[in-house]
Amino acid sequence: MTTIVFEKDHNGTVKSFTLMGHVGYARKRIFVKELDIVCSAVSALTFHTLNGLSEVVGEEINVTQNEESGFIRCVLPDDLKEGSKVLLSAFELSLSQLQEQYGDRYLSISNKEVNTDA
Repeated sequence: MTTIVFEKDHNGTVKSFTLMGHVGYARKRIFVKELDIVCSAVSALTFHTLNGLSEVVGEEINVTQNEESGFIRCVLPDDLKEGSKVLLSAFELSLSQLQEQYGDRYLSISNKEVNTDA
């Protein structure tokens, strides 16, 4: 299962997001491992969003990842540009639709409110 956590401030602005684990949708066969289409979709959406944030919108994002464990964490700047907000909303929507289509057994999406007052 892949767990996805969006950390948001009290206004609902995404401050960071973290993905952990592998989806595990594909069936394992004796000699052939089926491609995991749900994991592929999550990966494509994630890297599309990361590339859009950094390369298209020009945000200074901080990304940590471990491909083997399926861990990706993206910390966003405090003053997000409007384009970034749109990308993040589309990312959340697309992940939610995948969760609806394939079920909670493969994707767990949650929101966590974080205190941004220093």
